Amino acid sequence: MRKYPFYIPQEDVILPWIPVRLGFKKTHKIIPQQILALLDTGADVCFISDEIAENLGYSERGKKVRYFRAANNEEFPTFPETFTLYVAGHEYECKFYVSKTMMPGLRIILGIHGFFDKHQVNFDVQNNEMRIISNDEN
Repeated sequence: MRKYPFYIPQEDVILPWIPVRLGFKKTHKIIPQQILALLDTGADVCFISDEIAENLGYSERGKKVRYFRAANNEEFPTFPETFTLYVAGHEYECKFYVSKTMMPGLRIILGIHGFFDKHQVNFDVQNNEMRIISNDEN
């Protein structure tokens, strides 16, 4: 089990950000520094910004586009790719959707398929922390 504090940028705003690292087996590249990822129970899948994906050597050439619909009901294009996700003391291959239209400052979103289906997450707002247990720890 790993514990992470909530990020609280202002009063009454609590953001579930956790540090992760990413790798790409096709290029043997790993991002050496941790990147903050948003835990998003409303996201069906995991998303990654094109900036980070391209730093790992990713190319959308030959990839089939997949469209998703955001909370504001706007469609946006993505391209699927598998990256190695290093999170909560574990690593595994995770399918991400590469997006050119992510909000500034938001570079990784961890969603239901790819993150929450592999971890139990407890949002303990009273104690200002999240507890993450990988399913393989049970």
